[in-house]
Amino acid sequence: AETLVCRKGQAGFFAPETMTTAPGIYSEPLKDSEQSTRSQLIEDASAYFTAVQTEGTKDYKSAPLASDMNRFENGVQTTNVPVLGSPAMSGAEQLDKGLFKGLVIDHRRFPVVDTEHGIVAGLILMHANMNGQMGGILICEMFKVSSGKIRQVQAVMVNVPNDSSTGWK
Repeated sequence: AETLVCRKGQAGFFAPETMTTAPGIYSEPLKDSEQSTRSQLIEDASAYFTAVQTEGTKDYKSAPLASDMNRFENGVQTTNVPVLGSPAMSGAEQLDKGLFKGLVIDHRRFPVVDTEHGIVAGLILMHANMNGQMGGILICEMFKVSSGKIRQVQAVMVNVPNDSSTGWK
């Protein structure tokens, strides 16, 4: 079992009271025509992390995001609503504008892939400049993908020291 727990004060966004049930979109099986192979689902999820890492640079590579994709971080919606002093933007707009520029992502793992439902669980370690100091963020993200587009991202993230181990090799 892969588990990541975030407690109050361990992350910027924190609203566990909104996470009492799994979002319905994740229990919906996909039609055969909407399904992807295991390797394609992993590639789509990895492309999301690549987009986050390259946004705002000349090497930017966009991710296969649905136009209405929503992302939730520790239960807080962070797309299509005002966030971090910015106006409401779609996930693609946030990435295209480099809203989170400067993040480095490593130790990517995709231990769970469900082709029937289009779900990929990804675990990463992200390094970010937090108030002038580098810090780490350990993240587990669950992607819902259909017809080659990421429809929703549910993330659990916890701040860790920049030189932290991930707990896996």
